[in-house]
Amino acid sequence: MILELLPWAAMVVVFGILAYTVISGIRRHKEWKDAWNECDDSEVPDLRKDWCRNCKGHHGTYGGGDRKRSKCKKCDSTDVHSVTPITLLQKFGYSLPALAFFTIGIVCQIENIGLNYICYGLAVLSVLGFAYVCSTKSAVRNKWLIWAKERGYEENVEKSEVQKRRNPLKKSVKRPEV
Repeated sequence: MILELLPWAAMVVVFGILAYTVISGIRRHKEWKDAWNECDDSEVPDLRKDWCRNCKGHHGTYGGGDRKRSKCKKCDSTDVHSVTPITLLQKFGYSLPALAFFTIGIVCQIENIGLNYICYGLAVLSVLGFAYVCSTKSAVRNKWLIWAKERGYEENVEKSEVQKRRNPLKKSVKRPEV
C-alpha cells in the first residue's frame, strides 16, 4: 500500500518545490522592476535591489539569470546578493528536500526496504546545505544592515522622512476615510 503511494508522494514534493521556485521568481522579478523604477541612486539602501559586497552599493547587475554569472555593473564582481530577510516561507522551501528525504527514509524503514540509510544521509546533506545557505544569507544581510544604517536606513519603521524624500516625484495614494 505504502509502496504504491511513494511515487505520488515524490511527485507532490517535486511539484511543491517547482511551484515555490516559480512563484518566488515571479514575485522577485516584479519587485526588482519596481525598485529600479523608483530610484537610481546606488547609495540609497533598498531591500529589493541586489547589493554588491565588494563595492558596497546597489549598482545593478548584468549577465545571466543564474547568480553565479551575475556581475556588478560597477566593479565586475560576482559577489552580488539579495539582501531581503529570510522569511518563514523561504525557510520552508529550503527545508523541503530534507523533509522529503526524511519522510521517504521512514517509509523505507517501515516497509523494510534497504534504502532508508541512503535517504537519511541525503536528509542530513540537505540540512547541511540549508544551514550553509541560511548562514551565508544572514552574513550578507548583517553586512548590508551595517552599511544601510550608516546611510540612515531604519529597519521595521513604516517610512521615515529620509525614505519618503528618496523619490519626491512619486505620488502617495490617499485612501478615502470611512
